Amino acid sequence: MPLTTLSHKLFVARAQAVASSTFSDALATGGDFGSKPTGTIDILDAGFLDPTVGVEKNVSVHPVSKVNGITFSFAGGNANDDTFTWKLFAWRNENGPATLAADGTGILGTQKVVKWPHNNLATTDLNDNAVDRFWADTIVVSNDYWIKEIEATALGSNSVSNVWIDAAGYRYFFVEIDSQDGSDMAVYFGYW
Repeated sequence: MPLTTLSHKLFVARAQAVASSTFSDALATGGDFGSKPTGTIDILDAGFLDPTVGVEKNVSVHPVSKVNGITFSFAGGNANDDTFTWKLFAWRNENGPATLAADGTGILGTQKVVKWPHNNLATTDLNDNAVDRFWADTIVVSNDYWIKEIEATALGSNSVSNVWIDAAGYRYFFVEIDSQDGSDMAVYFGYW
């Protein structure tokens, strides 16, 4: 059987919003499987993340994942060189606690988000005013707690930096933006 690699559009991992560390602040009592925060992505049901659909789905348990790895891209702010901090959490397929996979920092580069990749709309602020948004060109993985190494790419090149993670059998992922310069941030994910 030939080796194949999936190719597809980018999906929303975190809708454009201001920084908030409320999930990690409540991890001691709210890190259980049933308390996954709103916006947690399900890598086995990418359609669940479609921002144009407001219908909840019945999520079934899948014993085999077609997703081997995930890449996360960060965008937002209102000027290049704005900085932010991030955390990545994961949950298993059916049950279990939140697992902190990694945390780190990022810097926005000069490449503008001309249109959002998930809906082809021009960038706006949370009040629908047209504004510039920028892709992060520097992502630093400060702490890697994962079973496999987590990598960041394109450091400081004014291109797009990504965080790459082997899914390692996990199904649900949540990206938290703890702090940010400038304006609100969004996170996108792809998989292979």
